[in-house]
Amino acid sequence: MKKPAYNITDEYLERGPFHQLQSLFLGNGTIPWDFNEHKVWKDDNSIHNFQFVHTFFRGDVGLKSSHYSQITPLLKKIDPAVWIRIKANMVPYNDKIIEFDLHTDTEYKCTTAVYFLNTCDGYLYFKDGSKVETIANRLVTFPSWYLHAGTTCTDDKVRCVLNLNFIRSEEHTSELQSPMYLVCRLLLEKK
Repeated sequence: MKKPAYNITDEYLERGPFHQLQSLFLGNGTIPWDFNEHKVWKDDNSIHNFQFVHTFFRGDVGLKSSHYSQITPLLKKIDPAVWIRIKANMVPYNDKIIEFDLHTDTEYKCTTAVYFLNTCDGYLYFKDGSKVETIANRLVTFPSWYLHAGTTCTDDKVRCVLNLNFIRSEEHTSELQSPMYLVCRLLLEKK
């Protein structure tokens, strides 16, 4: 049997830090959400092709959120050499499961992680047809070039995930010296 190209870790954070994160995103509106008119591709005119996002960090511009420090328990546990992007995605309820388009998050060779903030019947799926259930406090990691996508949910108000792209210190050592990654590290050191 072929081993999947992704890794699943349940109960990733201890209960206290997890509940603080969950409250931050799904509590009383602490995080400001931006409306993103398209989920993946701009040419998809489906009425369901949208999501709400909150970007914490983008390698080309640095920190983008005053709430960055509130997600540090998760970031410290992942502990990469370089962050490429950190973004929260929230997709609202739908009366049926809609699979969004397969995509990659970045053009850089790195690791992608999806951290689930709530449990619902939505899921993460991959090009090979495998699916990972959305279970709160679950972290799924996989190579950034692996095509993947999320879905809507039918049994909760939203499906909420943190999407993280990063380079581990043991990965791609030569790429860590590229100008893009040096800029990412310098921007993070300024925080």
